[in-house]
Amino acid sequence: MQYPDVQGLKFGGTLRVDIFDDATGKWSGYERLHAEKLELKTPAAGNDQKLSKQVETYNQPVLNDPTNNPSEASIVLNEATHGIMTTMLSGRIETLVKTEGALSNIEVDVIPGKWVDIGYDNLDLAELAVTNVAGTTTYVTDTDYAVDALTGMIFVPVNGPITAGIVKLTAATLAGTGKRILGGVKAKHILRFKLNGQNLVTGQKVLIIGPRLIVTGQDAFDFLGSKLGSVPLKGVFELAPGETAPFTLEYLD
Repeated sequence: MQYPDVQGLKFGGTLRVDIFDDATGKWSGYERLHAEKLELKTPAAGNDQKLSKQVETYNQPVLNDPTNNPSEASIVLNEATHGIMTTMLSGRIETLVKTEGALSNIEVDVIPGKWVDIGYDNLDLAELAVTNVAGTTTYVTDTDYAVDALTGMIFVPVNGPITAGIVKLTAATLAGTGKRILGGVKAKHILRFKLNGQNLVTGQKVLIIGPRLIVTGQDAFDFLGSKLGSVPLKGVFELAPGETAPFTLEYLD
């Protein structure tokens, strides 16, 4: 089927994104992600000029040498992998391993009316016990004190039986694995993308390929926002090895 050159523009499609892994020196593999924006921008060309100094033509250009500025891309994703979040936060991702262990009578310096770090997180509260220093008084959980197991913090109320100073705590840490993102430690990330797109006005297929996009952290993410979050990514194209253009669009009949 032949499509007219003059046509309305309204696109939809499936976006797949791949992140380069510096640790392995390889691409991680494409992942399909729901996106609400894929914006490509070719900034205004720069222009190296020589201006006339003759009185009659003063300050008029006599020589022009236009040059292309780097092309840019802006992507907004409605879902994200750990790798995408790491990219947005200018971070580095590593494997997280939590070990199981017993905490027996560790000393914690509490402050009534304040949350205080215990010194361990990811706690198992099944055998939780808090006593005075002498061990002669055992306090009642959720009455005399409260513990936030994930953050590893203890709270004692003002005017309760626990006064400021040292208490002894017995509990355990839980084993677990996951991912840790170290934010703000990596200036740039490299990704590539492919959009399996379609002009919804005409039905014509379009393939958009960005072989090498250098992404730097530029936008904030609100972790306590009241609405579903989106992940914004902005970057500048580099010419990938073997390519003749920073990005391509292929219209398919």
